[in-house]
Amino acid sequence: MKPNQKIDSFESFFWKRSQWPILIVIGIFILFYENYPPAGPDSIEAPHVWEWFERMFAYITFFVALLLWRGQKRAEWIDYLPNRLTVTFYCKLNATDEYVQVMQCREAILSNESDIRALSQAIGMQMNGGPLTFIPAKVEIDPYELNKKRGFLHYRVRIYLTKLPEKLEIEPVPQDHYLVWGPDFDKDPVVKRIQS
Repeated sequence: MKPNQKIDSFESFFWKRSQWPILIVIGIFILFYENYPPAGPDSIEAPHVWEWFERMFAYITFFVALLLWRGQKRAEWIDYLPNRLTVTFYCKLNATDEYVQVMQCREAILSNESDIRALSQAIGMQMNGGPLTFIPAKVEIDPYELNKKRGFLHYRVRIYLTKLPEKLEIEPVPQDHYLVWGPDFDKDPVVKRIQS
């Protein structure tokens, strides 16, 4: 998938992938309904209770199958969406302090969900210009969020560093600010104020 390719909404994706089966099913349904009219007061035969149940169960089965099919197409659409990764790095500035946000990379392109941890570490090294020291057991990965408006699956990772990145020691940022990179990765990371 191209980086700037427009992503279809679920409805558009569903119609493109299912228009012929939908039209065929509607055609069969119309033929079935026209050739199998319900028994009523004008019919020659008296309505039979089992016939009514049979017809009701046929309709219920048909609509349940449609719902399952729509659910399957939605899962297909979610698999089709591109993945984006936001990595936030936290560090204690003093031994008694709470963890504070020191760096963040927003909406990096993620090729596969299994690459989250490795890509997060590579992004940190890229932003720092060298290796980072972090707590391996304290890397938190959230389940994806579906961004319907922009059409992607958004994963978020929090990495807790054991010491301040070298880049921030050499070029300190003001208090209540952090280093941000992305989603325009052609530019260098910039310093931004932490939003409360």
